[in-house]
Amino acid sequence: MTFKLTCPKNLFLSLLIFIGYQLNLVLEPVYWILGAIFILLNSLVFGHLLFIKNSWFCKFIFGFLFVILLAGLIGTVAFYFWLLNDLVFTLILGLIPLLFWPMVKRYPLIFNFKLPKIKVNWPALMLTFFYLSGLAVFFNFILTSATSESLRTPWEVLPPESFYFYFLATLILFSIIIFSKTSWVVFLISLHALASFSVAMFIYQIGFDYDPFIH
Repeated sequence: MTFKLTCPKNLFLSLLIFIGYQLNLVLEPVYWILGAIFILLNSLVFGHLLFIKNSWFCKFIFGFLFVILLAGLIGTVAFYFWLLNDLVFTLILGLIPLLFWPMVKRYPLIFNFKLPKIKVNWPALMLTFFYLSGLAVFFNFILTSATSESLRTPWEVLPPESFYFYFLATLILFSIIIFSKTSWVVFLISLHALASFSVAMFIYQIGFDYDPFIH
């Protein structure tokens, strides 16, 4: 499969990412993801012009550095000759794709990649989905119960319902370990260990007045 990033496609993608990033119409993690994609896209465009014969990794690294440098120079000029605030910063982000228009027009990005044939283990995939859902609910209980008050134990503020989801996630994880023989199970085990042993770290916002070995 071949994907060619031409001028119209680059500006259209940049516009969509830019609008979504600025308006922040979605959840905060997606907000940061859109910003990362915006930087990645423009870094590859600039790096492809400067280091056209190098690897994609080299293009991204040096393109990223030059994009940051370019944004910093524009911001410096705006600071000394006008002002620098959120609006000017937004205008700088919108100006960068327009400056890269001639680059994409002359040196369009062409991605050649082969889609691998993946054999999906649907039962394990569904179990993983339910496990991550249960663990996400448990994490949500932990984060929403965070407090700066002095407590003898974090279990005083953690709702009892959270343990139902923790027990359900643990049961599903055991099922995944038994029926799935792939190595990604190690990641789920590590994630479960994080949820199990970091309750006090998230509950106590200032990290004071608790002993993690006791609680």
